[in-house]
Amino acid sequence: MPLLQDHFCQVLLADHRQTESALASLKTLLEAEQLEKADETFISLKNELYRHFFCEEHALFPVLSQYRTMVLMEVEHDDLLETQQAFEESLKTSLESGKVVNNLNPLFLKWEEQLRCHIDEEEKGIFPLAQSALEPEEKALVARKLHETSLLASQTAEPTNLLKRPSPTFKRHQTDLFCSPNKPIQYQKLFEADHASLHHVQLQAGQSLKYHWSPESQCLIVLSGDVLFLTPEQEIPLTPGEQVTLEPRFCFSIKAQTDSHLLISKVWPHPHFIRTP
Repeated sequence: MPLLQDHFCQVLLADHRQTESALASLKTLLEAEQLEKADETFISLKNELYRHFFCEEHALFPVLSQYRTMVLMEVEHDDLLETQQAFEESLKTSLESGKVVNNLNPLFLKWEEQLRCHIDEEEKGIFPLAQSALEPEEKALVARKLHETSLLASQTAEPTNLLKRPSPTFKRHQTDLFCSPNKPIQYQKLFEADHASLHHVQLQAGQSLKYHWSPESQCLIVLSGDVLFLTPEQEIPLTPGEQVTLEPRFCFSIKAQTDSHLLISKVWPHPHFIRTP
């Protein structure tokens, strides 16, 4: 199927139809206890699902994540693969023993239901969102990436390797939130991701930020000290625990009445999108 810019989701929809067809065939074979043929059908379906998930996660999800977080869809992929593995182990045990083990069919029905729900969610939510929200150049990027990932997946000898993800990690930091500032104004970036950032700002008493505005949405939280939130028309005193949320392009300043510490979080209203040639 050609990867047309305005119809790239048709490629993934075709995969869904093939998945549903393979599920129906596998169910029939299991009911007839034709285990060897069921195993052949399962292996083919399993490999196609690895390819399909890989293509979605490397072509569609990164671009679409600007409009809706895709990490939950990846978690669903992981849940599907976990049930799939349990079914695969049960099918292997059945083949070795020459008879259907007790948990084989229940595991298949669970896997089938999860797959059908996942397909339904993508076709009623994710794909329409992609068609309506993505800009033409973004759709072109998805189409190109879908083609590239499909080729890469087809050249991978072991499809299960396609979705081997590194384990999540964490970092620990020490930030002096309540000490007296040792500089008039000190600005520390605590965290930054594609769509958001978190900053620690220290102000000595009497110091103020210049009037400015930001293209991001912001949330200011006073951790310690007393500050004035300044707009061209108002001076609003803020004490520890108070917060102010700002829409993009709102012009403001902050003045410290006493030594103060603030947290400022920023979220891009339309997260950065890198257009590649």
